[in-house]
Amino acid sequence: MEFDIENRRHLALLVLVVAGTMTVASIGFQTLSENPLVPDADLNASDAADEYNLSGPGTTEMVVVEHVGGESVPLSDVDLILGSRSEGLHFNQSHDWRVEVGDFVYETRLNGDSVDDDAHLTQGDRLTVVNTRGTAGTNATFDVRVRLYHFPSQTMILDRRVDVE
Repeated sequence: MEFDIENRRHLALLVLVVAGTMTVASIGFQTLSENPLVPDADLNASDAADEYNLSGPGTTEMVVVEHVGGESVPLSDVDLILGSRSEGLHFNQSHDWRVEVGDFVYETRLNGDSVDDDAHLTQGDRLTVVNTRGTAGTNATFDVRVRLYHFPSQTMILDRRVDVE
């Protein structure tokens, strides 16, 4: 089979059209859907309403993560991190919403209750990190980075700095 000039031009044109179509399709798909696994949820982090005072016994609220709109997020799919990824407090790293640091115990609660294995964070829900045990001589005021890492998409779906007072 011989290829004359006309057949070569048609073949070259066909290759260019296919390559162009594939490029446009891949760019369009990436633009429309950066990562389809990331839940479309609007989350906010803030200081708890009460003063963060560790000078006496009892439960002291520290940080609140609130779902303010969008898709529901299964809590089994996330890791709540306060501070750095390597040295911060990790909640749900091993399906445990409680962290012990020396004499201090911190827990995360969903709308005031313990977090169940099949719980979801939906619009209006609040995750609150509380100190349930341990005291310190003075009131603590500090800045903390609050992140919610989503395991399936391997992305941070929340990353905010909060002044805890």
